[in-house]
Amino acid sequence: MAEGTAGARLEQATGRKLSQSTTEGVDLYAGQTAISLKGPLLNKSTGEPIAINDNMVNGLAKAVIKDFKYNTITDEIAIDTLGMSPSQREKLISLVQEASPYPQV
Repeated sequence: MAEGTAGARLEQATGRKLSQSTTEGVDLYAGQTAISLKGPLLNKSTGEPIAINDNMVNGLAKAVIKDFKYNTITDEIAIDTLGMSPSQREKLISLVQEASPYPQV
């Protein structure tokens, strides 16, 4: 459910046509661009965003960092921050930027 929500939100935000992937480690494709999705954190029963705490933000940051270090098949990582407060988004960005080997996160 979260993947569908994130994919729809990413498609709307970027204007790119996305397609589902059957490739392990890839969630979506935008043309030939392989995308890994992280988030949003949703209630599995209702599909509604759940209350997010700082430990969850730390966990999401660790998942993103692990993905860009070890998932060599994807070209992009998209993070859906639905349900996060502005301060939680800033914390997530900061944690990912600190660990990123890339110039722009």
